[in-house]
Amino acid sequence: MKTIEQEIEKLMVKASEYTLYHQSYTEAIQEMERWVDKRGFQIDPDESFDTIGTGPPKPSSGNDNRLNLLLYKNGKPAGKVVHFQVYNRGHKTLSPYELNMYISPAPKSEYTKDELE
Repeated sequence: MKTIEQEIEKLMVKASEYTLYHQSYTEAIQEMERWVDKRGFQIDPDESFDTIGTGPPKPSSGNDNRLNLLLYKNGKPAGKVVHFQVYNRGHKTLSPYELNMYISPAPKSEYTKDELE
C-alpha cells in the first residue's frame, strides 16, 4: 500500500514534466501544446481554434478555464483526450497562470467508428 508521501512524490514528479506557472494565458496554452507534442500526439488546429481561440476568454482572477481537446497521432485519431485547466491565481508580480493537465482515453462517442479503425 502506498503512503501519502509516496502519492505526493508521484504527483510532484508528474507536475515537473511541464512548467506549472506562466506569465500569460497564451504561454500556458503553448506549454500544453509542447507537452502534447513531446508525447507524440498532435492537436487539430481547427479544433484548437474553435475550443481555445473562440472559446471562453482568459480566466479572471480566482477563476479557471477547463478545456479538452481530442488527440491525433500521425494524422489519425489516437483515441485520447488532453484535459487541461488554466487557473488565474491573481498574482500581479508572480506568474499568475497555473497550468494543470493530463491525458486520458477518449469516450467512444468522441470519434466515429470509421475514424478509430
